[in-house]
Amino acid sequence: MVAQAGGKDGVQRPAENRATSARVEGRRRTWRLVRAGISIVIVGAVFLGILPRIADFGDVWEIVRDLTWTEVAVLVALSVWNIVTYWPMLVAAMPGLTLAQAAVVCQSSTSVAMTLPGGGAIAVGVSYAMYSSWGFAPSDIALSTLLTGIVNMSFKFVLPVISLAVLAINGEWSAQLLSSALAGVGVVLGTFVVLAQMIRREAFAYRVGALIGTGASLLRRIVRMPPVTTGGDVAVRFRSKLIRVLRNRGLVLAAAEVTSQLSLYFVLLAALRFVGVPDATVSWAKVLAVFAFVRLGTAVPIVPGNLGIVELGYIGGLVLAGAPRPQVVAAVLVFRFLTYFVQIPIGGFTYAVWRRRHSWLRPRPASPQEQAAEHARQVEGPSDGDSGAGLVDHRTDRQDEKPTVPST
Repeated sequence: MVAQAGGKDGVQRPAENRATSARVEGRRRTWRLVRAGISIVIVGAVFLGILPRIADFGDVWEIVRDLTWTEVAVLVALSVWNIVTYWPMLVAAMPGLTLAQAAVVCQSSTSVAMTLPGGGAIAVGVSYAMYSSWGFAPSDIALSTLLTGIVNMSFKFVLPVISLAVLAINGEWSAQLLSSALAGVGVVLGTFVVLAQMIRREAFAYRVGALIGTGASLLRRIVRMPPVTTGGDVAVRFRSKLIRVLRNRGLVLAAAEVTSQLSLYFVLLAALRFVGVPDATVSWAKVLAVFAFVRLGTAVPIVPGNLGIVELGYIGGLVLAGAPRPQVVAAVLVFRFLTYFVQIPIGGFTYAVWRRRHSWLRPRPASPQEQAAEHARQVEGPSDGDSGAGLVDHRTDRQDEKPTVPST
């Protein structure tokens, strides 16, 4: 018999749960459609309305066609290096992950984030499915995501400050940049103070986790989901794992992030030089400053890959720095083609590799609750009357079973 919805005791019945889930899914579908519409409008406005007013596309195409094969080869090599350099950071953040697996999860999730509305959240789901299919525990997956996110955002906050210092050393400093530098320093220091206190004091980590849990509960209440009650405990467990990973691999994480971000900058710098923007026109220090502030300003994706917004940021910054418009548009479009569009088909290929590479599949480790239940079963013995105290499980390992690959 189907339970009726809405009892006087306030407990949700199955029918009510299904109705609530349907409403939530309907809101999500509507929001995805809205975001898709916004993305189309922004991309169309930039590429069809704004960029043609900045430079004639015919002139831009002529500049691109004048690139020599040697210059094209250098750009391709730098782009490949840029793609590869992010994989070691994932390996450092997830002990036990191979470089090949890091390549698959990195490129697949990147492709999703670059193409789908709300792709960042979907990319996290794709990464989780891949890590889970390889036997990594949910807590390790969450810690890896947290570590890479912290390192990535920290560098995006630090790089503008470094770029302004470089401009000052080169004599290209202006008083107007002082406020930006101070704001960047303030954000960086605030972030590191909170992290340092969480690592140093367990009680502080618990309070931060409880505070985050309270905020998450308020958001979950809007969609009628149960509140988060274990935020503090989760933060304490994260703290212990964070300390262990940072102690063992902190320097590797930092070095991998610096290498990855600077390799991206070198692709932009090479594209500018090859299309005819010399250092005398726009110095490498100014290019670094533009790169740093665009990366910081577009850290939160508005559309997939911030397509259109990133292009405008780079073009506007470099034109203000003194570069001619046609050459800047040509360089930025080449740069984005090599670092954005090329990665999309690569991600499709790596996703296919994940689906077919069964030798990587591993069962997920049992949760603490599952381990406790198994321990109780072994101590109490079998419930079907079989002989034996149950202290030792004589079954052979079921290595022939293949874990189910989570659906993405």
